[in-house]
Amino acid sequence: MDVKAKEAVSEQVAFRQLVDKLVEEVNQKCQRAYNDILMPIMMKHGATIYVAVVARLVEVQREQFLDRYKEQLDGSAYHILGVTPDADDELVKLVYHHLAGKHHPDHGGDPKAMQALNVAYRAIAIERGWVQPMLPPGGFKGW
Repeated sequence: MDVKAKEAVSEQVAFRQLVDKLVEEVNQKCQRAYNDILMPIMMKHGATIYVAVVARLVEVQREQFLDRYKEQLDGSAYHILGVTPDADDELVKLVYHHLAGKHHPDHGGDPKAMQALNVAYRAIAIERGWVQPMLPPGGFKGW
């Protein structure tokens, strides 16, 4: 890996660590909000309204995530994977899986490089709508 790529990997790892820390804080607050706000909505208005509210919250969080991290998504995530932003979904997935196999620590790869690949792929996946940035506390258990 050249110096620029190593710097990008290092930035992505630091970014991911910060995101993980903030997600933990948000999850704790979301659990309290769930108990204080969302559960009474379900009890008062029923499951259909509750599901609609949660779905809209996830959509809003995705939009906010994209707005906040647009700069990272525009360049470095695609650079780490070695694809252009206009690459089709199948190519991005194929390249990620190839690189993940190459850099996976179980196959003698570098754990930091693998973590950077995961962060980059997750950012692209969120941007393209393949995954949601965050689920409600406890996920969708029991639905």
